[in-house]
Amino acid sequence: MDAVSGLLVIPCPACTVPAEVTDRFWLPSTDGPVLMLAVRCLNEHHFRMPVDDATDPHAWHTALAASYPAYEFERLAGSRPKWCAKALRLGVHPWCVVTGDPREFGRHLSSA
Repeated sequence: MDAVSGLLVIPCPACTVPAEVTDRFWLPSTDGPVLMLAVRCLNEHHFRMPVDDATDPHAWHTALAASYPAYEFERLAGSRPKWCAKALRLGVHPWCVVTGDPREFGRHLSSA
């Protein structure tokens, strides 16, 4: 958080570019109230997420899975991290895509 401006910036769960927290609000749950964040990144992705997901390095998985339900996503470790998308059923094309930038999935995968 920038102490001067009060701006809170986190990595975007979908593409990891800087994302601004534009709102904070509470939602009720069976385990008690949950603090939520509204987030908007430089690539115009918009999310409403629990504050715990904002610090979760795997939160991007939720966003990708929601956008591309026919695929399973995995972040591959290494000196240069890569992301992998594999089709969940036969007949889905492409069957597998590996990229260094998760924004690239939009060019290669069908959202249907």
